[in-house]
Amino acid sequence: MARREYVSRHGNLPIDQNLVVTSLTLRLGLFSGVDKGLLKRAFQVALHDFHCYWPSTPETQQAECDGVYFSPTTQLIIEQVSASIYCRECGSHYPVSQQSFQRHYLSCPNNHRHITQLISGDEMLLINMQMHPESASTCISEAFKNNNTQEGNSHV
Repeated sequence: MARREYVSRHGNLPIDQNLVVTSLTLRLGLFSGVDKGLLKRAFQVALHDFHCYWPSTPETQQAECDGVYFSPTTQLIIEQVSASIYCRECGSHYPVSQQSFQRHYLSCPNNHRHITQLISGDEMLLINMQMHPESASTCISEAFKNNNTQEGNSHV
């Protein structure tokens, strides 16, 4: 999917070129139910495992990665999104902070009624993925080298 999207935007990608992901940007809402710190830690664990344990040979790497690899230094950027509500009774939009939510839940600050709808703040969206082409042999040899030089499971 990522390879097709890249080709549609940037033109043809030679068969001997792979795409290397260098940065991911997520938009995370206040009420998404996702802990920012735990998400960052899980991303680091997944990145570590990608380079250390999967796939185990250059042949399976090329076949199973579909030409898209993660750089060992891939950055995860998280944009926090504040929440807002719409009051159906008075027809106004209002921001919701963590503190106001704890005191008044999602009630309208104007009339203190609960005839509201959450407009934003519950999302978790992939906003941007930065990648660049790189020689297939370089990607595979780097990933395979990292796979064979790491010992143990440092994140457990």
